[in-house]
Amino acid sequence: MDQILNQLNEWHLIRYDKKNYFLSATELGRICSHYYIKCETMYTFCKELGIHYEDDVRMTKAYTDYRTDLSLFMIMAKSKEFENIRIREDEI
Repeated sequence: MDQILNQLNEWHLIRYDKKNYFLSATELGRICSHYYIKCETMYTFCKELGIHYEDDVRMTKAYTDYRTDLSLFMIMAKSKEFENIRIREDEI
């Protein structure tokens, strides 16, 4: 259990203080929960889009480079939710 909480804390989906047993959700964690996004997917999106926490309080964007539609689709395709989707030959 402690290992999972530490992983979620590292990915900035929760704030976890092991000494005081303080646990609270971050904005990213709430988005995951509300829209049923897997934690690994949210971590991938944040990493690819350059979203991070500066001082563990506010979320900032690392750069303002707006990506092309193709690059955004490629980032979305890396999500765990799309792993089991198969394309039929006649749909290619």
